[in-house]
Amino acid sequence: MKQARQRLSTEERQDDIVGAAIRLAENESPERITTQHMAQAIGLTQGAIFRHFPTKESIWAAVVDWMGGQLAQAVERAAAEADDPLQALERIFLAHTALIARYPAMPRILFHELQSAQDSRPKQLVRGILARYRETLVSLLRAAQGQGLARGQLDAEAAANLFIGAIQGLVMQAAIQGNYKDMPRRARRVFPLFLDGIRKCGGGDEAE
Repeated sequence: MKQARQRLSTEERQDDIVGAAIRLAENESPERITTQHMAQAIGLTQGAIFRHFPTKESIWAAVVDWMGGQLAQAVERAAAEADDPLQALERIFLAHTALIARYPAMPRILFHELQSAQDSRPKQLVRGILARYRETLVSLLRAAQGQGLARGQLDAEAAANLFIGAIQGLVMQAAIQGNYKDMPRRARRVFPLFLDGIRKCGGGDEAE
């Protein structure tokens, strides 16, 4: 007797569709990925896709929202395990790059949405994710200053931008070499350079 195909809930189907979009984006630009591609990847019809998402934009909004949740969880866990703000920054740096190594499509999707000419829902979500991430970094940098671990005259906002820029540089290097899996190892070599630029010297701040 032929076994009936298991019916999944809308939430489970949405998760499948989001996962398919992310996997497809590992090797293709998001703008070239169609709902037909997503449907084929999980064995659905294109019409079935739109029973779970009203528009293609809503799919990418769900993808970005999922990625933001993954990043937020990684940051929260990393910071919670740290003994001080500088160690929290290091753990976040390594956790972020490990997340990208696991999901190489993440930076491609986020940067693609940021570059969109339209102020779409996915683009708004990306802005929010990056703003919250940056606020966390600035807060940790200022806490490090308050504890005498970072230079007193350090521009915390500029340092946060440099932190994010270092990760973007690692992403670009990984894309050029076609090897995202090696990002965590490279990150462990890069972070000390960032740390040297912000940490308070043993003899006091040279600039103060």
